[in-house]
This record gives sequence, structure tokens and C-alpha cells, in this order.
Amino acid sequence: MRRVLAANEKHLHWVGSAKRDFLEFPEPIRGDMGNALGVAQFGGIAPTAKPWKGLGPGVLELVEYRLRAARRDYEEHHAKTKR
Repeated sequence: MRRVLAANEKHLHWVGSAKRDFLEFPEPIRGDMGNALGVAQFGGIAPTAKPWKGLGPGVLELVEYRLRAARRDYEEHHAKTKR
């Protein structure tokens, strides 16, 4: 059963095995990341968050794939169409 989002809460969309991978992290890491994700869903920035510096050399292909998939999904389902 899906839970109803709060009025100003954004949907959290997991790509590929991201959620399964997240759940394999140690509890302290899951707790901190879970809090940061919750803050982001309401438009905030968690104090522990670090700014994304973009894709640089040595970035895992999985990260790049998930970022492309997330952008594609957002454009297809959530972006406002230009008129």
C-alpha cells in the first residue's frame, strides 16, 4: 500500500537496485541518509549533505546510469510541458 504524500512533500523515486543497495548499508549510515532524503523531499538541504560536483573522472558507470535514468523518468513524468 502506498502512503499519501504530505502537501509539500516530493515523491522519492528509486532507480534500479538503489533502494536494495541503500538497505544494505549499516544502520547508522541508513539513518543519516534517510534523514537527508526526508529533508530533501520537503525542499530542504540536510546539514550533512554535500553539493554534487558533477561527473568527473573515475565515476562508477552505475552512478552515471542511475542519474541518466532518473533525469529521463523526471522528464517523462514530472516536468512541466512548455507551451
